[in-house]
Amino acid sequence: MKKILYIHGLKVSSDGSIANDAKRQAGQNAEEFDKSTLDLTNIRKGASAVNIRELFSDYGYETLKGSFDLFDARGTLDEIKGLVLKNKVSLVVASSLGAFYALAFESPVPVIALNPAFKPTSDVPSVCDVPDKTISAWQELEKKMASLKPVYKRAKFAVFSQSDEFFRHKDDFDSVFPSGNSVLVEGPHQLSHYRTYLDPGIELILARMKAAKVL
Repeated sequence: MKKILYIHGLKVSSDGSIANDAKRQAGQNAEEFDKSTLDLTNIRKGASAVNIRELFSDYGYETLKGSFDLFDARGTLDEIKGLVLKNKVSLVVASSLGAFYALAFESPVPVIALNPAFKPTSDVPSVCDVPDKTISAWQELEKKMASLKPVYKRAKFAVFSQSDEFFRHKDDFDSVFPSGNSVLVEGPHQLSHYRTYLDPGIELILARMKAAKVL
């Protein structure tokens, strides 16, 4: 069976999302926060990794997941590389800050980034404290990502949400990677948490990947 590596977003709370950190700081519970911008009534909820695993199993993939310290840039990239090589991963799927690392990863292995924190040096400090050392490492990776080899860029794809509560980087992504490599869908920042929004975006991206012959 083909294998996927799933890279989570910033783990600062129980569900591993930047959104929950913002909710915690604002003193809001999950339902109040979600419904402040979206009607999520009757939408299936669950852990991001669980939904990714269930969705991609329908496409014949086994999903692996790691636990990454996303403030350790070098360590995160080394762990991604090690897992990809050791497990012969054929597709990387990543959310938010984890998606930034997947996009910056120098590899022809195809990537699906879900609402990537494309500019973490400005995106992440708005929701939590970040060590100066980490900011410096992200600055270098932001520059590196823009100058990736074309063979790497053509394999990077992304799904963006129209109702992202934190950042919207589709235009930034399209300025660096082929514009046909991104899609815009309904939904909140944490797309991987809501199958109703996630599934159509993934279906579109997989079709584009096959058309581009990167899968």
